[in-house]
This record gives sequence, C-alpha cells and structure tokens, in this order.
Amino acid sequence: MALRVEKDAIARAILNVLISPNVSDSNFEPANVVDALQGIGESIRSAARSLGNGDASTPMGAIEAHGKAVTDAAGAIAEAIRDLADAVREHGGSQGT
Repeated sequence: MALRVEKDAIARAILNVLISPNVSDSNFEPANVVDALQGIGESIRSAARSLGNGDASTPMGAIEAHGKAVTDAAGAIAEAIRDLADAVREHGGSQGT
C-alpha cells in the first residue's frame, strides 16, 4: 500500500511540473507542456514568415521575397542578353568589310 501512495505522489509531482496554473491555454485551462510547445512552434512560424522583410506590408516572407527578387533579376539579365544578341546579329556582318 505504501508503494501505491508513493507512486501517486510521484505522479502528482510530475503532473505539477508539466502543468502551469500561471499560464492558460486556448480553453483557459492551466497550460501544459504541449501547449507551451505549440506556442513556441507558432512563434517560430510567425517569425520565419516575416523574417527579414523589414515589417513590409506583404504576405511574403524573406524567402519568398528573395525568390521573387532573384526571378526578377534573372528576367532582366535574360532581356539584356537578348538585346546584346540582337545587336550582334544586326551589326555582325559589317565587321569584316
């Protein structure tokens, strides 16, 4: 019987460590470790979504904004290469004459 009481006391002690009466979850119940981990995950997700965008008013995060900037730059480079190729074709025949 003493062993059972000891196990119950240990179980209550563990439960008290894992549940905080000072913090409430979304149901206004004492928060537990799962609630804390979910909160941490949501905070990381929120930070990652807006990482590096300088609080710009855009739904894009830093990765999406960087990807768009790279795509736009690649388009500008491709356009310049096409213009250069057109100029070479247009004036290429007059070099040797």
